Amino acid sequence: MQRHSYILTLAAAMLVAVSLLVGATAGNASAAMSKEKAEEIILATMPPGSKVIAVEKAKYLPGFWEIAVITRSKLNVVYLHDDGKTAVAGAVFDITAQRNFTDERLKELSKNDYSNLFNIEFDKLPLQTALVLGDPAKAKYKAAVFDDPD
Repeated sequence: MQRHSYILTLAAAMLVAVSLLVGATAGNASAAMSKEKAEEIILATMPPGSKVIAVEKAKYLPGFWEIAVITRSKLNVVYLHDDGKTAVAGAVFDITAQRNFTDERLKELSKNDYSNLFNIEFDKLPLQTALVLGDPAKAKYKAAVFDDPD
């Protein structure tokens, strides 16, 4: 009986130690990651010219940051773990409620106008070898189309 009691006490002590260790590790990971650091990590993995427009703790993925980023003129949501080593690009679903949290967030973000983030100064485009249609001085609207002939 004493051996059984000893084993239960030892198991309980180990369980408490593991719980404290996991809690301390989780707390340190959260504290180490700031909004600025999350943004920096994600931008380092994105193509040049990408813009982060929102960073916040993910409401539906504990331990993750939700980062909204515009890449190649497309709005995306990326999830970055507090450890800074794991990122998830894709939809987060609640299977029971049949909700797509990522899609809901994208719809919410899409209500804003982000066109000012990518202003192109038309006068600075290299048009020396461009095919120009019409008189640029009289044009009410201007459009530039970039294509790769190969």
